[in-house]
Amino acid sequence: MNKSYLKQLFTYINKVYDIGEKINTLKDKRVKSQVKISTI
Repeated sequence: MNKSYLKQLFTYINKVYDIGEKINTLKDKRVKSQVKISTI
């Protein structure tokens, strides 16, 4: 799989399942997180 294929796949999944909005509503339950959820 190359980068452009993965980008197309993610774009399709985001349009169909609205993954971006679901990711934005996630809550971080770790005690001390070093990485922000938005980075992931």
